[in-house]
Amino acid sequence: MTTTTNSLYKRDGWHLDKKVPISLIMVVIVQFTSGIWLLADMRKDIDILKLHQGDQRDRETVVDRQRIEYTAMVNQRLEKIDNKLDRLIERLAK
Repeated sequence: MTTTTNSLYKRDGWHLDKKVPISLIMVVIVQFTSGIWLLADMRKDIDILKLHQGDQRDRETVVDRQRIEYTAMVNQRLEKIDNKLDRLIERLAK
């Protein structure tokens, strides 16, 4: 009884066959092509992002320089206002 069970198991179990359906080959080719296409698009997107990242750094540098210049200008004006107020207070105190 065990010999019939073993032979039945061997016949119905997993096995490899030389027959491969053409539809399976086509599906594998389409998936492989789609994967390559996806990778190419991702590479293109990464290159675009790197280019924009460099532009963004340049813009940030310009904005930082402008901020420093404006801060210095505001500080100078505040110093002038402070000096004028000191002179006005001294005049009123006399």
